[in-house]
Amino acid sequence: MSKIYTLQINNETFMKNAVEVNSKIVHLISNIHNGELALATGYVALGAALLAVKENKYWVALEFKNFGEYIASIKDKIQVGRTQLYLYIATVEKLLPSITEKELYNIGISKAMELKRVVSQTGEQPPQELIDLALDPNTTQAILKGEVYKHLNLTPEDKGIYFDFGFYVTEEEKTEIERGLNVAARVDPPVGNDWQENARKKEIMLRLVREFLATYEAEVTPEDVKW
Repeated sequence: MSKIYTLQINNETFMKNAVEVNSKIVHLISNIHNGELALATGYVALGAALLAVKENKYWVALEFKNFGEYIASIKDKIQVGRTQLYLYIATVEKLLPSITEKELYNIGISKAMELKRVVSQTGEQPPQELIDLALDPNTTQAILKGEVYKHLNLTPEDKGIYFDFGFYVTEEEKTEIERGLNVAARVDPPVGNDWQENARKKEIMLRLVREFLATYEAEVTPEDVKW
């Protein structure tokens, strides 16, 4: 163990803060599971607390070899994958302090991740009009995503309404979905990486839908299932 880590462990304030943040994380996980804390708010709070562990190296005081080991110790407790936890942390990290922690609680994790897209692609904080839109409780994630795409000039030529799918998947489901998307992208003529990202996703989705319609639509009636 390095000298600086040894000094930290011997620091009473450091140890106290580490224990307090860890207790907060345990409490947040419990509240999220019990439904006492809305997921959108709870995951923002969890991301902020985990960021504190990361930035201050509190995992040292908690006797973990590294931050990754600490994350591994809690991912099963909250039943969220390691990648998702790192995404929550990165979202909070990129948006603070230009957006306050209280504002992030009000925005929620899903809409906050849309704002993070601006920082990731431009290196700049989201403009105030996007922040205000995100803070509006009547603004859905789909609406905000559409406005973020407009801000980033990702859909200048697109017409129509913004159409969004939003759901969580297991690792196995993610692998299966990615296999299907890759096959759809490679069918001649291939949808290459030179396509604009949103146009590429749209074309792949349309290929999957059209194939399914051509194969099965005649076997069902419109009344069977409503989307």
